Amino acid sequence: MTAATHAAPAEGTPRAEHTRLFSPWVLAIVAVQVAVLLAMSTRYGYHRDELYFIVAGSHAAFGYPDQPPLVPLLAWAMNAIAPGSLLVLRTPSAIVAGLTTLLAALIAREMGGDARAQVIAAACTAVSGFALAVAHLVSTTTFDMLSTTALGYLAIRAVRRDSGPALLAAGVVVGLGVEAKPQVGLVAVVMAIALIAIGPRKPLRTWWAGAGALVAVALALPYVIWQQQHGWPQLTVAHNIAGSQEGGRAGFIPFQLVMVSPVLVPVWFAGLRAPFRRPTWRNLRFLPTTYVVMAVLYLVGNGHAYYLASLYPTLLGLGAIPTAVWTLRKRRRTGLLTAGIVVSAMVSSIIALPILPERDLQ
Repeated sequence: MTAATHAAPAEGTPRAEHTRLFSPWVLAIVAVQVAVLLAMSTRYGYHRDELYFIVAGSHAAFGYPDQPPLVPLLAWAMNAIAPGSLLVLRTPSAIVAGLTTLLAALIAREMGGDARAQVIAAACTAVSGFALAVAHLVSTTTFDMLSTTALGYLAIRAVRRDSGPALLAAGVVVGLGVEAKPQVGLVAVVMAIALIAIGPRKPLRTWWAGAGALVAVALALPYVIWQQQHGWPQLTVAHNIAGSQEGGRAGFIPFQLVMVSPVLVPVWFAGLRAPFRRPTWRNLRFLPTTYVVMAVLYLVGNGHAYYLASLYPTLLGLGAIPTAVWTLRKRRRTGLLTAGIVVSAMVSSIIALPILPERDLQ
């Protein structure tokens, strides 16, 4: 059987997307990822942000000067369950990272990707530097990655399957996501504008879209009201820390090349351009458009380069399908991709995880 014959189903036709079985290898990747994160969770002691989260969460409120309430309240609750246990404190972060990896694979499956494409999506997401860096401890970015990836998955389902319930679920995800980190709300607004501007507009004309928007606003409203009542302190904080990391504007674009892994850039870049290259994916052009607009907004606003991290699992899920086709055209390409994933896992682990002895860091 020729490589072309193998590659044909990976094009992601509407008919194929309903018949693709979910690969059990994806669950194995998720299990290994979570296990590694938990194994690393007790090293190096508390991060200063975690201590702040615990203290802030002990003073329950609808918001705090620099963030919404969900992560501080969760950190306080986990510490209350097992005081002083880093393992218990950081377990939710490891689980959230695993769910994000699972969603990346589900995005590939939703687009008709077979087991190979699903495994590529999951593996690339699991070994990404950003995923390991923020998921072995408590971080608002970890939860932002999950909510933004879930939003991407539900948006794809809504467009591809004309699914109203997916739009309602997206509203729930955005509303809850804002209570962890506000960026997902901005992504949702930009995504809606992209749908209006370049289409498809049909999903936004349904009552499901209106209901989803109302649910999102209702869930996010307590935090928004708190911010308004206290003079929008998070905007002040954001202004004060603008450009304080990753080299500011000068380092913004180079940092994107290492966010996943330098050798895996072609995978997410394939996801960025696939909706413009594949006729059957035309209705997904709003996704790369959303990424580009968000990048411009953060670049112009001097935002942190890692703010774009939450969009990469969706791009990896999309890019896994053309990458899978690419590997099937020549046998050695599978080996090259595998080597790239292994090298990325090793380098990302050394850089992002607390693996090295503490004395070597002094």
